Amino acid sequence: MAGKSNFHANLLILEGKNWDTWVKQMKVIYIVKEVDEQVNTVLDPVTP
Repeated sequence: MAGKSNFHANLLILEGKNWDTWVKQMKVIYIVKEVDEQVNTVLDPVTP
């Protein structure tokens, strides 16, 4: 992963009216932080 950064300092707070912008911003952050595959992986539900 890349070095430390201050992404959290400028993050939008999710509110219903800014959903489209928030989603785009989060996708970019996931890609930059190299966690997009983990976030977008669908797992099978755990059965007891």
